[in-house]
Amino acid sequence: LGIEVRFDSLNISPGKGSALGTGRGRIFIGLPGNPWAARIVYEEVAAPMIRRFQGIRRAEFSFQARTRRALKNEKGQFRAFGGMIREEANGYEFVAGGDAGRGGLPLFRNGLSYALLHPQEKNVAAGETVRVKVPDLPLSAWPVLNM
Repeated sequence: LGIEVRFDSLNISPGKGSALGTGRGRIFIGLPGNPWAARIVYEEVAAPMIRRFQGIRRAEFSFQARTRRALKNEKGQFRAFGGMIREEANGYEFVAGGDAGRGGLPLFRNGLSYALLHPQEKNVAAGETVRVKVPDLPLSAWPVLNM
């Protein structure tokens, strides 16, 4: 196809099975098959690249929140934990996916945030703070989120 592979895996979980190639004046991004992994790779790699190509130079929307439970990063890679944010009197609490409960739309609506641990962050104890990211959303998503 005339595409030069620039990388064919990432040091991130989930999302290791990602790729990027260039050719014919284009950039090709191969996202992993798992939707959660694809979302993380899109938010961390593709979206910043697209914004940069568009000339948008703004910081991501993120803030500090205390964790409800310990987060473990045993493999020494970037590790994403999905979850939701709860506002409290003294700040914010990050409730990682398994603690957020199950159930369609409420989890989708409230579970859009994620914490990304860096390789040197092996463990984060319950009650410690992590940087939580909230992805950019298209305007078409707001009717669903504001039900």
